[in-house]
Amino acid sequence: MGRDSSKPRILAAAVGLVETQGVAGITLEAVARAAGVTKGGLQYHFASKEDLLDAILEQSWRQAEVAAEDALGKTWAEATPDERLSAFIRSSAAAEVTKADLVLALEGASTNAAAQRKDEFYRRWTGEGERVLSVSQRVALLAADGLALQDALDGRIDARERGELVAAMLEMISR
Repeated sequence: MGRDSSKPRILAAAVGLVETQGVAGITLEAVARAAGVTKGGLQYHFASKEDLLDAILEQSWRQAEVAAEDALGKTWAEATPDERLSAFIRSSAAAEVTKADLVLALEGASTNAAAQRKDEFYRRWTGEGERVLSVSQRVALLAADGLALQDALDGRIDARERGELVAAMLEMISR
C-alpha cells in the first residue's frame, strides 16, 4: 500500500495561513511548517508559491462545481439554462465563504489562469455567452456575490434571512 499524499494537508495548511495572515503568509517554508512536511516534500507537489495558490483556487472551483451539480439534482446536460442558473445561485448561497476565500479570490483575479477558470465556471452555470441574461438575472447574480461577500466579512445573516434572500433571487431569475 502506498503512503498517503500530503497534498491535501499542504493545501489545508496554506488556506489556514491565508485565513490568519493573508497571502503574504504564504511562503513555502511557512506552509511546509504548518503542514508538517519538509520544504522538499511541499515542492514535490508545488514548485512555487504561484503553483500552490493556483492549486488552492482550482480546488475551490472544483468544490463550487460539485456544489452546483448537487443543487441541480439532475445532470448538467438535462437541465435548462434557467435550472442551471437557479442551481448556481442556490449553491452559492449555501456555501460557507471565509476570509481566506475572499482573499484568494482577489489574489486570483490578478492571474490569467485563475480569471479564466472563474469565467469558465460562470459561463457554464449562468449561460452567459450562450444567451443574454435579463437585468433581473444579472441583479440576482450580483446579489448572490454580495451575499458571499457579506459572509466573508462578518457572516451575520441568519438562516431565515438567507432563505428569504435566496427565494427573492430565485424569483428574480424567473422574470
